[in-house]
Amino acid sequence: MHVSTRWLADYVDLPPAAELASMLSLSGLEVGSARTVGVEPIAGVRMEDPGPVWDREKIVIGKVVSVGRHPDADKLKLPRVAFGNGREMTLVTGAPNIAPGDSGQWCVLALSGAKVIDGHSKEKVLKELKPTVIRGVPSEAMLCSAYELGLSEDHEGLLFLDPGTAPEGAPAAEALGDVVLEIDNLPNMARCLALTGLAREVAALTGGRVREPDSSIPPGAGACPVKVSIEAPDACRRYMGLVVEGFPGGVSTERVRRLLAQSGMRPISAAVDITNFVMLEQGQPLHAFDLDKLEARAAGKPVEITVRYARAGETLTTLDGADRILSADMLVIADAAGPVALAGVMGGAATEVDSNTRRIFLESAHFDAVAIRRASRSFNLFSEASTRYTRGVSPVLAARGMGRAARLFLAGGASSVSAAADCHPAPEAPREVRYDWAAARRLAGCEIPAERVRAIVSALEFHVVSEDANGLTLRLPWHRLDVQEGLPDIVEDVVRLYGYGNLAPRLPAEAPPPPRANARQRFEDGLKDLLAGMGLREVISYALTSPAAERVILGGEADGPAVALANPISPERAIMRRSVLAGLAASAQANAARGDAVRVFELGTAFWPRQGERFPAEARRLAIAMSGSRHAESVHGGASGAMDFFDLKGVVEGMLAGLRVLGAAFVAGAHPALHPGKQARVVGPGGEELGFLGELHPRAAVALGGTPSRIHLAEFDAGWLEKLSSQSFRARAIPRFPAARRDLAVVVPEACPAADVEALLREAGTPLLETARLFDLYRGDPLGEGFKSLAYALDYQASDRTLTDKEVEQAHSRIETRLRAKLGARIRGKDIA
Repeated sequence: MHVSTRWLADYVDLPPAAELASMLSLSGLEVGSARTVGVEPIAGVRMEDPGPVWDREKIVIGKVVSVGRHPDADKLKLPRVAFGNGREMTLVTGAPNIAPGDSGQWCVLALSGAKVIDGHSKEKVLKELKPTVIRGVPSEAMLCSAYELGLSEDHEGLLFLDPGTAPEGAPAAEALGDVVLEIDNLPNMARCLALTGLAREVAALTGGRVREPDSSIPPGAGACPVKVSIEAPDACRRYMGLVVEGFPGGVSTERVRRLLAQSGMRPISAAVDITNFVMLEQGQPLHAFDLDKLEARAAGKPVEITVRYARAGETLTTLDGADRILSADMLVIADAAGPVALAGVMGGAATEVDSNTRRIFLESAHFDAVAIRRASRSFNLFSEASTRYTRGVSPVLAARGMGRAARLFLAGGASSVSAAADCHPAPEAPREVRYDWAAARRLAGCEIPAERVRAIVSALEFHVVSEDANGLTLRLPWHRLDVQEGLPDIVEDVVRLYGYGNLAPRLPAEAPPPPRANARQRFEDGLKDLLAGMGLREVISYALTSPAAERVILGGEADGPAVALANPISPERAIMRRSVLAGLAASAQANAARGDAVRVFELGTAFWPRQGERFPAEARRLAIAMSGSRHAESVHGGASGAMDFFDLKGVVEGMLAGLRVLGAAFVAGAHPALHPGKQARVVGPGGEELGFLGELHPRAAVALGGTPSRIHLAEFDAGWLEKLSSQSFRARAIPRFPAARRDLAVVVPEACPAADVEALLREAGTPLLETARLFDLYRGDPLGEGFKSLAYALDYQASDRTLTDKEVEQAHSRIETRLRAKLGARIRGKDIA
């Protein structure tokens, strides 16, 4: 929010700008940055695009006495300017908005030696004015444009001020200088989106008084000729209308245009500028309709305005020229011919106020925050009005905004205004809150003197209805919609204005309770440490996604039930994720495309809807992604080979071993997103589905977008991993006797899993077989088509003796016999070469 301190000073006395910025930040209205216009930068605040500092002696207010013609150039003029104490000066200008014969304009005069922005340079650079001669006529000063002074980007003509802005010769810095604060306004401080609301806050902080402009509705010249009604009371609690007659139109005063520009709004026309001025001042959005256009749409019948929900098939062309297809949950302002505005968001082009408008129907209303936010999100159409409605606007403010605008229209030349039409089905009753001394002391953590509390709540415009020994009964002011929780909200205000630095520190009265053990958190922390120890980095991705983004991993399931957001911020964030792996895969591909080696994991939650249940099922999932070179290139040699399925399998095996998940097995997988020959499922000892791993299918890599890469992925059910992990360690003594190693090459059919072979080796080799390690896989002659050779290193060992060769040979022969009998295997070197 851009706040002109010059404008804010109309409503409350201000301390110096640096002190004001610090005071607001400490009270919860953080000043993120500031911009100065014509004055020195302020200390302690980040400055953005500071304008030139206007020399008080050399940049002054002047008044045009006369304008003559240049004797040697048709486009040049010779204005004579008075600038105080009887001083006058003739200078040369080529500005298009001043002509020979003009007089009486108030302007800004820059004398020789002054520094202003060079209006002829592409970049904003300062230039120092020097006396010159232009086509034979001396010129020792310059009349300034708003651009040259740093007031705006307008340098099409001279800046002319409103009469009476300042006397002749007054420093321009006193009359026009400004400090514009950029305030980060939090949702609970929405009342400060209005300058009068911010003035109340400043007054409470400084002990000052607020100067409220007259916002009462002026006496009308007759009843409002436009009938107003509300058909959607759940979304519109109050709707007011008033007719302005004989408004001359044109442009606003220089001061209004300048203050709007400093506040971040573009001046448009006198009528529109009044509505925007009131919105910034009072916080009440307004909208002006061209009454003649409304009457033309009514075809001779009385104009009737209704607030209702849109109907199927209705459309609206908004002020930005876009044709909007409306849905039944959108609130509209409509006449008998159809919608004329998208309520609280943007008006319609058919009833737009233009340069020919002389009769205006002025709208002031209270709309429901959710309804306005829904429409804004649907069209990605955000405005200053919708921002205020979504933060909260009091129904009381509708009348205040209407009255203030009506008075400004009359001051701007309107011949009359009508009485206000007011549709307010259920006026709000005043709200009261009990301020209990003991409860407030517990919430604040210390004792705040009662007289200080009374002073603070009074400064914040809370009315003390009654008081007793236990506390106060307070009536809330109409503008404090943020007080929802009662006492806690008011205590927060009291502490904020009392000063956090003034709170006396004290130790808790009791010792804190012992922390409760969180088994899942302990397990997940250990799992993360385990994966990090194997060289993987943790990432955290969005829990919001879209069906299209999940289709790569989930396939057809992506179009199935999902936990959908009622009001998503974008189509890409429309549902809660059902797969943690989908987001991680996209991140891995984006990083792999840059040539980075990727070793990442994410431990997050997947969400699935439950029929008939309010809340979804939540499952903790572990996703892993690996891609790129095993080792980075270095001075000792080039990069190693690319990671493959077995690198990922090694990480998974290490993880299962570190978690002490016993009895897990790798079996053939058939996940549609993975390469059919390079994937596996992991099952627990009881057949539990723990997860899957494999190389991303090339088609899926293309579907991810960007540059396709070889990415190896895994996803596990973290809940099952936690259940099957063992918290106890099993240790055994270091063997005292050596092991005997024998190699065994087994030829089996291609369809026979290596896991089945290893299981049979261990079964047949019990109790002497200590380890069985697969070290070679061979296909080709002389094995024949459809066969493979698996070579194992077998270690035989006993805990109480050194095995004899005979014992080893007997155990080895027993294994060979079982392999032949159970699997139809052939032994290399015996049954086949």
